[in-house]
Amino acid sequence: MAKITLSGEVGIDITLYKMVAEVKQLQEQGELSEIEIDITSIGGDSVEARNIYEYLKTLPYTIKTNAVDYVYSAGFTIFLAGNIRTANGIETEFLMHSPMIETAWFGMLNDSELEQLHELVLEEKKLLSRIYADSLSIESKTIETLMDKDQIISADTAKDLGIISSYSTELVNEMPDYRIAAKWYINNKHKNLILNSKKMKKEQIEKLQTEMEEQKSVMKQILEGVKNVFKTPEVEIKNLDINAEDGTMLVISGEVMEVGAAVESPNEGTFTVIQDGKTWTVVIAENVITELTEVVEEEVDEMAALKTENDELKAQIEELKNSFEVIEAKFNENAEYVTVLKNIKGQFMKDDGSVNFENIKNLKTPEQTDMAQSVLEVRELYKKK
Repeated sequence: MAKITLSGEVGIDITLYKMVAEVKQLQEQGELSEIEIDITSIGGDSVEARNIYEYLKTLPYTIKTNAVDYVYSAGFTIFLAGNIRTANGIETEFLMHSPMIETAWFGMLNDSELEQLHELVLEEKKLLSRIYADSLSIESKTIETLMDKDQIISADTAKDLGIISSYSTELVNEMPDYRIAAKWYINNKHKNLILNSKKMKKEQIEKLQTEMEEQKSVMKQILEGVKNVFKTPEVEIKNLDINAEDGTMLVISGEVMEVGAAVESPNEGTFTVIQDGKTWTVVIAENVITELTEVVEEEVDEMAALKTENDELKAQIEELKNSFEVIEAKFNENAEYVTVLKNIKGQFMKDDGSVNFENIKNLKTPEQTDMAQSVLEVRELYKKK
C-alpha cells in the first residue's frame, strides 16, 4: 500500500506542491489503487488546505486518511478528503472551526480593506461548511454552528459525527496515555500551540518544542518580510536652490519653499523670487523663512480702460472740431477779402494781377475809402502770414 505522511503546519510544512510531488513519486514507483495518508497537523492556511482537498478528490484512487495524535483546523479539511477515515486511538483529537485572521494585519489595513477582508473570511467559511457538510452528511447550518463553537472533538464524538469510521484501541509503539488539547490563538503577531500533557516522554516534549520554535522562526521571518515591504523608504534630503531677482542665491534645506523651512544662506533679508511660474516675496530671519507672500499683479479692467480711451478720443475730436470751426471762420473771413480784391478794377490792379496799394491810399469817395480800408486789412493779414 502506498503511504504518505503529513506533519506540521498547512501552508509551510504541508503544501499542495509537496502533495503533488509525493503522489507523482508513488505513481512512478508502480501501479496505484489506494493511498494511505497519516496526518498530524496543528492547522494553518485554509485556502492551501482546500486546494489539497480538491486535488486529492480528483485522484482516481481510494484515499485513506488516518489521524495521528491530533488534526486541527486546516489539517481537518485535508483529512476529510479520505474516502475512508480512521484515527490512531481514542486519544486522537480533531478541531473543526471557522477561519480566522491574524490580528497582526489589522493595523496595516484601513476600514475599507478590513471590510473586504471580513467578506473574504465569510466566503471562506461558506466554502469550508460545504466541504464539511458533504463529507459528513450534515446540514450546512448545523456545520456552521459547530464551526463557531471552536471546540476540540474527541475520537468518540468524531466517530458519532461520521468524521471517522473507526479508531484503534491499541497503544502504538508503547506510547503512554496522554492527551493534547490545543487551539489556535493570536499572541504578539504569531500563533502559539497550548499544550497540556499528563504523561509524555521527554523526547516527545522536546520534539514538539523544537517544532514550535521552528514555526515561530518562520513566522518571524514572514513578519520581518512584511515590515520591510511596508517600511517607509529613506529619502535623501536635497537642497532647493533659487535665484532671487537681485541675484542672491537662496539655498533652502529640503525640496519645498514654505514658511518654517530652514535656509542655509542667506541668514536673513527680504527677497523676490519666481518659483513654479509665480512671483513670491520671501522674508528670511535667522536662517528660517518667516513669511512667504505671492505677488499678484492688479488686473486691469479692460472695459474701464476702453471707456477712458474713448473719453479721451471724444475730447480730442471735440478739440479738433473747435479748431476746425475757428479755421473755417478765418477761411470765410479771408474769402470775403479775396472777393473784394477781385472786384477792384483799373488803377487799383496791376497788370500782373497784384494790388496797387499806393493808389488805394488816394481814394476820396466813401465807397472808395471803405474798399481801400478792406484792401489794407487784407494786406495786413497777408503780412502776418
